[in-house]
Amino acid sequence: MQLLYGALPDEIRQHLFPGKEVETIKTTEEGVVVRCTDGCVERGSIVVGADGAHSKVRDCMRRIALQESSKAAVNEEKPFVATYRCVFGHTVSPPPGINPGDEWHMHGSGISSLLLAGSEKTWFMFSQRLPKPTRGRRRYTEQDINSFMGELGHTHCTSTLTLNDLYQARTSCYLTDLHEGLIQHFHHDRIVLVGDAVNKQTYNTGQGWNTGVQDVVVLTNKLRALMENETNLDAPISKGKIEAAFRLYQRDRYPVVQQAVKASMMLTRTEAWNHWYDWLTDRHVLPRTGGLKRIYRAFLVPANVNAQVLEFLEENNRPSGTIPWLHGTKGEQLKTSPGTH
Repeated sequence: MQLLYGALPDEIRQHLFPGKEVETIKTTEEGVVVRCTDGCVERGSIVVGADGAHSKVRDCMRRIALQESSKAAVNEEKPFVATYRCVFGHTVSPPPGINPGDEWHMHGSGISSLLLAGSEKTWFMFSQRLPKPTRGRRRYTEQDINSFMGELGHTHCTSTLTLNDLYQARTSCYLTDLHEGLIQHFHHDRIVLVGDAVNKQTYNTGQGWNTGVQDVVVLTNKLRALMENETNLDAPISKGKIEAAFRLYQRDRYPVVQQAVKASMMLTRTEAWNHWYDWLTDRHVLPRTGGLKRIYRAFLVPANVNAQVLEFLEENNRPSGTIPWLHGTKGEQLKTSPGTH
């Protein structure tokens, strides 16, 4: 976020208001009115909800739709379900025995972990299946984390390091439930949702952030195409045209996101041995058949090579790799500049 903010010109920064919390949203034929909890009011043409799994914007969108009709097709009030909880943490530098670029996975009965080592930070994630799934939002305390560590801290995350070792070297650490799922309605009226407000995935496939970025890219392309077809940009763009652009956004994104969520849920349960057949698959079938690479090829590679780009910007520094990207500058297929996967 600091890198993004630092790269913005002053004329853009003056329109950014950090630390605000949305209270209500009102839509009209010509725009939107957003009231914040501190009393300030902002007006615009649309609202893009990129405010996470427990999105306030999504709640407002649902409420507006139900006010218009009690029979309106809306998302569930709490659309995501948590089956696992996870300790997320990082250290300043790689712990002893860990080199930058190292990646360690641990799979077990009801648990799994991932360690990623960078040159300046090492991230670790350790998940545990909950006693029962929940749609609620729980805020864990320091005492909860200590209890978690007392129960599972002895577990090895690498051949030499336990979770306790990583926890003792932490610079930051927190415990949270891992919600999963996909909503059915990405938009209503002049409100549209992206990222974790639309879908939630666990860390196991590493596609959550990518999915959110792709939401923003596709939505941006649709909105830019809409504006390019407008002859008078000084006049408000009609609600009908905006809703049409939002429908195109959901049409393009829904099947891709649905596939990503399914892959994440499948891999999460396989690595945590949710059933006996998950244990059998993870311990015996995949290692002997090269199946994990096939899973990546079947689920993750198609999503990544088909990554959309901002159609109005040129890419002059695209890295090369073994599998070519399908989309390049202005959406044209790349034949000479493959991507890295």
